[in-house]
Amino acid sequence: VENEAVVARILTTFGGGCLRLVDARDALPGLACRPGVSGWKVWHRGQWHSDWASVQDRFRRKCPNLESLFPPGGDGVADLHLDRCLRLMPHDANQGGFFVAVFEKTAPHPQRAEGGWYQSYVQQFSLTEAELRENGYPAVIAPGAGQSVAEVA
Repeated sequence: VENEAVVARILTTFGGGCLRLVDARDALPGLACRPGVSGWKVWHRGQWHSDWASVQDRFRRKCPNLESLFPPGGDGVADLHLDRCLRLMPHDANQGGFFVAVFEKTAPHPQRAEGGWYQSYVQQFSLTEAELRENGYPAVIAPGAGQSVAEVA
């Protein structure tokens, strides 16, 4: 699985105006790096697949859920700006190989602001504020008197 597949999934799940990929090359002058890729193939059961449709064609009866491993179709991949990712190749600068993706949160996630997945997750597992803090979540999980979830998020 390409690293950019993970970045694309994050951006398509949590993007939508609340998360963007930042180009960090200017902050790292002199660093030998390559841009992220926007197209790739996926190896599955002895065969390379260039898109999700080829997996569905090959496994008509029991198709594994591999859709998120492929680049988004159409113009969607260009809108993600995956070229802003950094690929550091070991042979480019006598270093180890690394992948870097820098995200910037630009606004609260709409579902969280509306009390969506985050509130339901907290309610489902009945976590206390102390338990949330221990697991790295924000301490304030519910609106107080006269507040909306968006105001405390």
